Amino acid sequence: MLTLYFAVGSLGIFFGNAIYALIYEASMEYGLFISICMLLLSIALVIISIRILDFKYIPKPEFSIKPSERITSRVRELTLSVFIGGFAIAYGSVVTIGSIAYVYLYEVFSVPKPITALILGTSGVVGILSSLVLGWIADKKSEVLAISIPLVAIILAPVLLLIKNTELLLVSIILIAIAIKAYTPLSRRVIAVHTDRPASGIGRVNAIMNMGISVGHLIFGVSYDTIYPLTYSISMVEIVLTSIVLLIASPLALVSLVMLIRGFKR
Repeated sequence: MLTLYFAVGSLGIFFGNAIYALIYEASMEYGLFISICMLLLSIALVIISIRILDFKYIPKPEFSIKPSERITSRVRELTLSVFIGGFAIAYGSVVTIGSIAYVYLYEVFSVPKPITALILGTSGVVGILSSLVLGWIADKKSEVLAISIPLVAIILAPVLLLIKNTELLLVSIILIAIAIKAYTPLSRRVIAVHTDRPASGIGRVNAIMNMGISVGHLIFGVSYDTIYPLTYSISMVEIVLTSIVLLIASPLALVSLVMLIRGFKR
């Protein structure tokens, strides 16, 4: 259900990108009208969802048996690995999230903004489908395999961005989408299943991933504004910026992957 929940949210992002691509060249009045309609629709959906929800508090039974030191250490390692992986994936996805994605893809790869919106939206759909598949794998086959795939994807994606090739650019964006879309529900699943305080754990994952996005945008934006005026070579801008992402995201994702595998083997 966690995977389905996040998949529906990602589907909403896809429709938003698709609508933006369609109205990009429309008049300001028409674009404003569509934006207001989307806002009102969002408000209506939020009100409806609140009305149909039925919150019931079920107290969790308390057990007198304390977990062993081995179990406590395993939970601590799994939790820490999820936090590190969440930061790495959120940080590494900055080139496909927000306005920076449009600036980067346009000035480095000369991709027009409407096409960028369609690319990001389509990659989001691929990410949604992959999250559903990986969610099924986590439920039926192997939880460690399912959560390892997004980490491997975020390790490979910045490497592909170093090669200025349109096909590899698309592959890299898809890998990043798979990483962020699939890791979000899977990390929450690990926290919910393997810890005794899932609510606070999930809240920390959310905070850390939001922090990763914020730090990534800050570093990426400052680096871009600093490097771009100093060189006329777009290739140099591309190499330096993707290297900044690579030097932080990939090692952290690798550390998280090793810790997860070791934690699940205990």
